Amino acid sequence: MKHLVLIGRGHPHAVTLQMFGMKPLPGVRLSLISEASGRSAYSGMIPMWQVFAVEQPVTLIYGH
Repeated sequence: MKHLVLIGRGHPHAVTLQMFGMKPLPGVRLSLISEASGRSAYSGMIPMWQVFAVEQPVTLIYGH
């Protein structure tokens, strides 16, 4: 069995987790290592948040 380890909780990892959840790869185990805070900034939305175009919670990715 192969083990794919993602370190950090950025947007690319969120997409990877979503895609893996929809279509797991046989023989591959997926782990995510990140801070214990439970949320990370979605970098694609930070410029919009800086100009007050969106609320801060929209810029966060929540984990459990």
